[in-house]
Amino acid sequence: MNRFENFTFLINKIHRDIQRIKLEELKKHGLKGSHMTCIHYLGKSDRGLSFKEVCKICDEDKSLVSKNLNYLVNNGLVVKDVIEDRTYKGKFKLSEMGRELFKKIDEKTNSVCSQIYLDKDEEELKVFYSNLKEISEKLSFHNNKNYNR
Repeated sequence: MNRFENFTFLINKIHRDIQRIKLEELKKHGLKGSHMTCIHYLGKSDRGLSFKEVCKICDEDKSLVSKNLNYLVNNGLVVKDVIEDRTYKGKFKLSEMGRELFKKIDEKTNSVCSQIYLDKDEEELKVFYSNLKEISEKLSFHNNKNYNR
């Protein structure tokens, strides 16, 4: 296996394992993995996010984000503030029930990460994340360059 194949295999495996951890809690609430991205970013935002912001930050197709947000609103996990009687200008926020779910998932993933990182010091983690960020940025640049042709 060459370096790139090994890298993509490991990244995909890590992603799947993290998703399984998050899905354990989501399934208890009848939710799917596709809902997690919206819940995560809305949970990180104190001010709420517009539909456009959710699409951009989640890096997902608008129709999928719309479907997920509608489902989450209809199931009481997300609320939408309407601004000046204009629904499309409103902000989405987690409801109290949504915040509780986000908190449970966040605590669980942080707990798992803490156990994984026990033998790493802050400098090692800083270098690791710096390298990971650089790889991500370079891949995004490459994809954007080829996509815009």
